[in-house]
Parts: sequence; structure tokens; C-alpha cells
Amino acid sequence: LSLDTLERLRQSADVDALCRTFKQHCKFGTSMAVWDKVEENLHLLSDRTGLGKLFHAQHRSGHFVATNMQLYNPGAFPVDVGGLASLLLNQFCLLGRTPMHGVTVLKNATHFSFQPGEAPQGRQYWSHVPGSMAHAFPSANQAKKALWQQLCEGMEEITRDKTAIVSLSGGFDSTAIVGMLKHYMKHDDVLCFSYIHGGIVEGSDAYVAQKQAAMLGYPFIPIQSSHSLDLMSVIRRNAADTQMIRAFCGER
Repeated sequence: LSLDTLERLRQSADVDALCRTFKQHCKFGTSMAVWDKVEENLHLLSDRTGLGKLFHAQHRSGHFVATNMQLYNPGAFPVDVGGLASLLLNQFCLLGRTPMHGVTVLKNATHFSFQPGEAPQGRQYWSHVPGSMAHAFPSANQAKKALWQQLCEGMEEITRDKTAIVSLSGGFDSTAIVGMLKHYMKHDDVLCFSYIHGGIVEGSDAYVAQKQAAMLGYPFIPIQSSHSLDLMSVIRRNAADTQMIRAFCGER
């Protein structure tokens, strides 16, 4: 959506038209906020895939929306033990929870309306489930082409001028990702890793992943998993091995 189009819609003061245009033409990873001066409420449209996460908290009759959890004051939003446990066990928080009590992840592809002192009201405007919602593609081939373009643009946006760290298992998803990084994006700064138990056994996921990384010319790191109770030591060692600080909930 061009800046000129957005400016024309803004000048027209037609909130419904602005929201409708965004839903039809927005790219993956893009969200939009609109303040309606007439109705005095906030419209928030989350992106389709959840790639660019939006966080929400309601405190003292006010709504706090952010793209990064670091903007929330720990004094007002203490640690949520259940959310933290979900993060450590699953590598992400389930059911929209976060490690901070009262801070949640807003559902993707949803049009939210905020009123003071009330819980946000949301209406889903897009779904990835085939056949669940109307779409603008007259044929399957056009839909595939559009999906491929969106995938490539999304990958390029989140890895541009950064080290791409890929959890490589040898399966279809991770193989497609490293293939896009190598052959489509020509991305040279890529680090691949796999979790192992003991050593790399022939025929295992890590064995296949190591061979794939070598074929593409990317460095590969095997990371030891652990079934012991010393979970924090494992987390610290893995962070040191990958030289990476991971965002708690995948925020940018």
C-alpha cells in the first residue's frame, strides 16, 4: 500500500475505507493503528500471519499496545509463572500468553476496536484455512504465485542485514527456508543448528541437517539437549553456542 494512497484515505476521514483497504492490500508482517476522532476509539488491525506480534495490556482503565515486551514496566506487570513455563517448554508461549502477567499477544488477522475501560473487541478479517473465507485469486496457480511472493518478501524483510539463524532438522519446512536463503536471497550470513542427544547418529535429523548445511556452504552447530533438571544451564549454553539473544515472544 503506497504512502500516497494512505494519505488520500487519511485526508478523506473515512475510517471504514482505510481499514477495508488495509485488509485487502496489506503485506504479511504489517499492522496498522487508526484513531477515530469522531467516535473517539482506536482501531488496530493486526497482520495476517502474526509475524509482527502486537502485545496488549489493560491497566487502570487504559490500554497499552506495543510491538515489543520491553516497553512494559515490570513493576506494573510482574512475571507470569505459567507463561514463563510455557516459553521454556515450547520455545514460545501458548494461547496468547507472555512471561508478563496481564500482557497478552493479540490474535493475528483481526480488526480490534478499543474503548476506554472496556476489553478490546475483535473481528477476524482473514484466515489461512482453505475455503474458510473469500479471497481474490481466481485460480490455484495465481494463489500459489502470490503465496511464494509473500514468503520471499517476508523472509527478506526479517533477515536483511542480519545473521539468519535456522533450526535445521532436515524436514520440509526448514529445508525450504535454507533453500530460499541460499538460492533466492543469496544470503551468505546464515548459521544452522540442530538439537542432539549424545552424538550425531547416521540417519538422524541432525545427520541430514549437517549434510544439507555442508551442501549449501553454511556453518552447522550441533546443540546438546538435556533431560536433567538443570534447565537454566542448558539454556545458557545454547545461547552461548549460537551467540544469540532470543526475543521472549519473537517480537522484533
